[in-house]
Amino acid sequence: MRTLLARTAAVAAGAYLCVLAFLYLTQQSQVFPSKAADNALDAAVRERFPDMRALSLPTPDGSVLSGWLLARPDAAQDAPAPLVLYFGGNADLCSQFLLDAPRE
Repeated sequence: MRTLLARTAAVAAGAYLCVLAFLYLTQQSQVFPSKAADNALDAAVRERFPDMRALSLPTPDGSVLSGWLLARPDAAQDAPAPLVLYFGGNADLCSQFLLDAPRE
C-alpha cells in the first residue's frame, strides 16, 4: 500500500513539474499572443476609407507600433484637427473596428 501511494505521489509530482515546465517555457507566447496581419481586413479598411494610410512608429526599444492615419479632408493646414491615438495592447488588431466607424 505504501509503495502504491509513493508511486502515485511521484507520478502526480512529476506531472505537476511537467505542467510547470510547460508554462515556464511558453510564458512569452501566452502573455503576448501574436496575431498575423489580416490582408483581407486591411483591404476592406482601405476600400472604406481610401484616404487612410498605414502608419508605423518605431520605438526606442525596437518595437514598431502600427496603425492607421486618416486626415480630415476639410481641415485647413494651419487649423488644429482632432486626433485619436489608440494603442491596443497584447497584439490587439483594432482594424475591424474601423469598418464600423462613421465616415464623417
